[in-house]
Amino acid sequence: MRKYLDKTAGLILHFRTPDKTLRCIHSLVQQGISFIILVDNSEDGGMSLSILQPALQTFINQGIQVHTLATGQNQGFAKGVNMGFGFAQSHSMDFLLLINSDAYFETTSITPMFEALSQASICIPKVKSNPDSIAHSLFGYYQKATAFNYSIPKAGCVKYASGCCQLIKIKDFKPPFLDEELFFYGEDVVLGHHLKINLLKAVESEKTHIIHEGSGSAKNGSLFYEYHLNRSHWITACKLSSNNAQSKTYLFIRCITLPTRAVIRSIRYGNLTAWRGLVMATTDIAFGRFRSLTPPAKSSETSQS
Repeated sequence: MRKYLDKTAGLILHFRTPDKTLRCIHSLVQQGISFIILVDNSEDGGMSLSILQPALQTFINQGIQVHTLATGQNQGFAKGVNMGFGFAQSHSMDFLLLINSDAYFETTSITPMFEALSQASICIPKVKSNPDSIAHSLFGYYQKATAFNYSIPKAGCVKYASGCCQLIKIKDFKPPFLDEELFFYGEDVVLGHHLKINLLKAVESEKTHIIHEGSGSAKNGSLFYEYHLNRSHWITACKLSSNNAQSKTYLFIRCITLPTRAVIRSIRYGNLTAWRGLVMATTDIAFGRFRSLTPPAKSSETSQS
């Protein structure tokens, strides 16, 4: 097992939550990962990273290699992961363990993930929302035409492994690992489509569990969330289609399903943020524009996460 761990890089995308990031790093170290890549997407002038530094130095003093990659901007999930993937590859790592900063492993061993990976390119654990909850699958099923997500297989769906936590066999992929046109949301769906086309497999380790709180860096119902989720649905319509006619069909159906979704969410949250996000995403896609919409950092956000 040690030979696998010595060739495994842990990858965490940090976003303004130093306490959760440290808990996540500690979880990886407990599992025997001694090569950590921390990509800082905080876009907070280095505030939360400076809070992390003393604890990171403690890990380094214990012999853990902690590599911090920072650009000063929120690059988005796909680009941040690709940066970490490239760094791991350049350091001759064989495996990349990608995990959200607001997730952490239970005390169970990750050994079964490596065992399952012998027959696949990606392995995912089961997930719990808290230590006492029931574990469920991180596989999802994305309906290519309607843009609906399901937790069970349905006709016309792409099976995909959530990007929340993945053990990746690096040699099976050529950079970029994720599609950077997708800033946030949908990159795991497109990856699932890529796996199917290239006859690669993603499998699940039933014996390995993580705890994932969810919505750590992007709150449901926020303009950031609504804009990027709708933007990803428009983009995936083209990414998942096999020809121009199919692409046009998927786009047309989204002209019905996405406004319907906006109506439902506007009623649920009692505001028009869902509509704002849909309109902004649609017009930006139509005119070839892009906005990050990363909210400005507040000192309280990083000191108490």
